[in-house]
Amino acid sequence: MNYLNTKETAKNLRVSPRTLEKKRVEGSGPAFIKVGRLVFYTEEAITAWINSRTRRSTSDPGQGA
Repeated sequence: MNYLNTKETAKNLRVSPRTLEKKRVEGSGPAFIKVGRLVFYTEEAITAWINSRTRRSTSDPGQGA
């Protein structure tokens, strides 16, 4: 299993590391692993999070609505 840190994950998702930090606080980002002060993401968790955000139209509220 491949583990990515916040900076690597942010780069892959094309967002800032700060955006991922905010999403962790809100609980709205990809699932993560915390080891002490270190945070890691698995590729599987990132893929699952991206898939959960798939919509069929701009009016589709998604699964969480």
